[in-house]
Order: sequence, then C-alpha cells, then structure tokens
Amino acid sequence: MEAYVFEIERKLTGQELAPSGKVRITTTDSLLFGPISRIVANLHHTLPQIRLEVVSSNNLLRISRREADIAIRPSSENPEQLVGQSVGRIEQAIYGSRRCFGDMAGAKEYADLPWIAADESMSYSLLDNWMEAEDLNPSVAQRYNTLLGMFAAVRNGAGLCALPCYLGDSDETLVRMGTCVPDLATDLWVLTHKDLQQTVRIKAVVEHLTKELKTVFS
Repeated sequence: MEAYVFEIERKLTGQELAPSGKVRITTTDSLLFGPISRIVANLHHTLPQIRLEVVSSNNLLRISRREADIAIRPSSENPEQLVGQSVGRIEQAIYGSRRCFGDMAGAKEYADLPWIAADESMSYSLLDNWMEAEDLNPSVAQRYNTLLGMFAAVRNGAGLCALPCYLGDSDETLVRMGTCVPDLATDLWVLTHKDLQQTVRIKAVVEHLTKELKTVFS
C-alpha cells in the first residue's frame, strides 16, 4: 500500500505545467564542496521560481520514496529504477601537501611515505581495491570516514592521498604527485526516478545541472 501511495504521488507530480516549486537534490559532501555549490547557486538566476533543498549525504537517498528528486552521484553504472545520464568522468590523482612533499612530486615510488586512506565504514571499494593492489595499506598512517576528512588531512601534511582532481587541483597548498590514476576514474551521473523525468520543474533542474556539470567533467 505504501509503495502504491509513493507511485501515485510521483505520477501526480509529473503533471505540473511550469518550472516552479521545491526540488530536493542529493549529492556527496565532496561534490557539494567542489563544483556543485557554484552550479546550484547559479541555478537560482536561471530558474528563480525553483526552491532548492540540497542534501549532502554519502548514501544514495531513495528517490523512489521521495527522499530526493534528483541525485548527483559517482557510479560505475546507472542504479536500477533510476533514469539519467553520465555527465563525464571524475579523474583522480595522488596529492600531497606542497609544503611537505612538493620536492618529491614526480617520483616513481611513494610506498615509503605516509598515506591517508578511507575507513571501512566509508565503503569506498574503488579506493580500497586500488590501495590493496598497490600494496599501500602497510603505509597508511590515518583513516577517515569522509572524503573531506581525507582532503583536510592531506592539506595539513599528514600524508599522501588519492583525491578527485576537482578537489586537489583547486587547492594551491596541494601538489599533484603524478598523473591521473586510470583505475580510480569513475562516471558522474545525474539521476531521477522514471515517473519524475517529465515533471516540468525536475526536467528543468536536471537540464541545468547536466549542462553545467558537462562543462566541468567532460
């Protein structure tokens, strides 16, 4: 019965005529700290009748239950029951504090240096698998349960870390230690539920987000 109510609500929402009203967006904390905060701020000038609610969460909120209308997520594939498109690739590279590690940039080996990694509660399998393959776990000095926590640790000189280039390249206190790591690249998706994709306000926001994000990640 509850699932039926959510389905009816989604379909009624899809009958709107003008891009106005509330739109709830969910994304990760690091993406929001990076390019999305600027893109969302600019959206108000393009769609002034849209009232945005932005939820920073590293868990995929359930769009099918109206916990969010639109999700902006890194993923290797489109999650089931959602529709959308990839807007580009998130590249990652190894970064360190310019003050502490700047003179080592470009070296071939970094295993003897301290590393920052993800805590197991973060469920960051892409990074975990790469660090395991590179035999870097014995060199891990600190672990964090958020990407922004890892980013802060690197900025303060605690060690090296693989970070999204949209974070690392934007900070002058950091230095890229080498080129991008192909095994850590992943797609970025803008997603909504199939029953909401033709809703006027949802469609307008999705189009704006897609256009702007493609300029950053394509």
